[in-house]
Amino acid sequence: MAMSQPQKPHDRSRMMAVNWLQLCIFFAALLVIAIVVNIFTTQDMLRLRVDATKTRAYSLSPRTALLLDQLEGEWTVALATLGATADPAMQRQITEVLQRYEEASDHIKIVNVDLTDPRTLPQYDLLMLEIQRRYQADIDAYNSAIADAFRVYETFLSFAESESLRLTSLLGNATGSPAAVARVDEIRRNLALLVEKSSEILSPIADAQSTGVDQPIPDYEMARSIMAAAAQDAALKLFAAIRVIDELVVDAQVVQSLRSGLLSERGRFERLGDELTAASDRLRRLPYLDLTEIGRALKTSEVAVIVGPDRATVIPADQLFPAVGSRLSEGGEISFDMRFRGEQLVSAAIGSLLEEKMPLVVFVHGMQESVWERTVDGLDLAG
Repeated sequence: MAMSQPQKPHDRSRMMAVNWLQLCIFFAALLVIAIVVNIFTTQDMLRLRVDATKTRAYSLSPRTALLLDQLEGEWTVALATLGATADPAMQRQITEVLQRYEEASDHIKIVNVDLTDPRTLPQYDLLMLEIQRRYQADIDAYNSAIADAFRVYETFLSFAESESLRLTSLLGNATGSPAAVARVDEIRRNLALLVEKSSEILSPIADAQSTGVDQPIPDYEMARSIMAAAAQDAALKLFAAIRVIDELVVDAQVVQSLRSGLLSERGRFERLGDELTAASDRLRRLPYLDLTEIGRALKTSEVAVIVGPDRATVIPADQLFPAVGSRLSEGGEISFDMRFRGEQLVSAAIGSLLEEKMPLVVFVHGMQESVWERTVDGLDLAG
């Protein structure tokens, strides 16, 4: 039997050197591949775009399908974005999700509006008209109540201006009643001040009722609140003046000319006070207008608008386009928050419009801060 020859020392050394060389080449190749992959993934033009719909990642859930089966009438889901600044990947995700809704229901129409593209702005203007049409009866009630209160308030301002001048003349002829004169002069100054500051009240009301690029829908709630508060404040000033007048006209120590002058206009004080109180009360009794929240959300520009047959709602940009944030765990590992809840948000919005009355939800917690305030770590209920 032939015996194998033992390896010589220099043969073993050569083999070990070859193995080490191959191992070094292997690791060098891995390093080169990692560098090349990193370069490609950091270049927007070179990134590989994968259609996630082919993996059924964008297939609507059974719950959403059941929700869409309940729809009747015409529904519009509009996505309004700033095309120049919107994240293309996130916007593409949301667009593809919305396409699934349109494919799943004949009642849904999808509208994409680029607020930086003049060609799509007519669609946006039409959308604003459609939203307001859903609330036309409420809008008419608001406009009517605000206009009536405005007329009463203007009548009051005209009276306050003329009355402050009349009281100035009346006080100039009153002698021997310094305490009474001081009290009447306070009435005069209050009336004159309301006239002087009237523009600070009326201008914000006009601004709230206007529309423009920064306010596509009037802020009816703001106009209502300011007008109601102004009318109530004026009424309180008039009723306070009446109490002073009633005390002075029966005070024998007050000169007759001053008493007669105060009594002659008491009726107008009372009548205007009653009219202002009634106007303020009518404004305060108006039901809250949901359109207010829609209009204020639209001021942020980027939103999704869901318009149903009777009502509408919006999904704000900070919910629709969640910022990609990073978190550092206790172990020192970095994780990225890549949650995308497009379907949940849109379906929840549609569901809210189908409900006759939204349920009351009460959150009980032991935190010092409100759970409705946005936090850095995202552990809140603001979304």
